[in-house]
Amino acid sequence: MKVRMLRSPAFTLGCDLKEGEEGSVSTELANYLLALGIAEAVVEPEPKSKTLKAVSSKPQIADTKEPEITE
Repeated sequence: MKVRMLRSPAFTLGCDLKEGEEGSVSTELANYLLALGIAEAVVEPEPKSKTLKAVSSKPQIADTKEPEITE
C-alpha cells in the first residue's frame, strides 16, 4: 500500500520513510501507521481511458472540383 508520511516514525516501527515522503509499505504496516495518525493513504488517480476519433472518408474542406481552363 502506498502512504505519505505526516510525521517521521520511530525506528522500531520498521518504516524507512521520513516525514513528507511517500512510498509503498506492507498493508499491515500501512494500516498501523494510518491508525497512529502519522501517515495518510495515497490514492493513485485512475488512468484516463483513451478515445479514438474516427476519420471521415470524405474531406471536410470542400468538394473537389475539376480545374477550369480559361483563355
